[in-house]
Amino acid sequence: MARPVEKISDINDNKELWKLAVRVHHRWNVVSNNKVHFEMIFVDKAGGDIHVVVPAAHMSLFDKKTRIGSYLHGSAARLRQATRNNKLICNNTLNCTLWESYVEQFVKYNQDRADASVPIVVLLQYAKVKEEGKYPLSVTNTYHVTMLCLDADFPLVKEFIDR
Repeated sequence: MARPVEKISDINDNKELWKLAVRVHHRWNVVSNNKVHFEMIFVDKAGGDIHVVVPAAHMSLFDKKTRIGSYLHGSAARLRQATRNNKLICNNTLNCTLWESYVEQFVKYNQDRADASVPIVVLLQYAKVKEEGKYPLSVTNTYHVTMLCLDADFPLVKEFIDR
């Protein structure tokens, strides 16, 4: 009997093998210490996502199979899901560093908005959060995979602005 397809949200440390059906949502190359590897974001049917790192030694096995939008179905072994620390920050300033086209998008939005006294709600998907410690809590975009939404027309954003 075939094993059922599992959701990304089901991944845990209790076992080492899962049967997944995912789509490659984002993919990018990374150069570190003069070695190239690639990283991806997989998304399953339920909307769960996971960050995947393919080391240089395995790139040839996955390069042609993992184009953006392609679907993968099969077993995945020894996956680790990054812990997600969700912190609500109210009435505080959060340091945010944006690079390249993200800066241009933010600056244009800030110049074009009608009321500069109203705070901007910034939504970042696939961003890097730097924990408090030596430096204050901050967030930055990561390569070209971060999705930046400014004062997005979402009910949750409207509710937050109205508070």
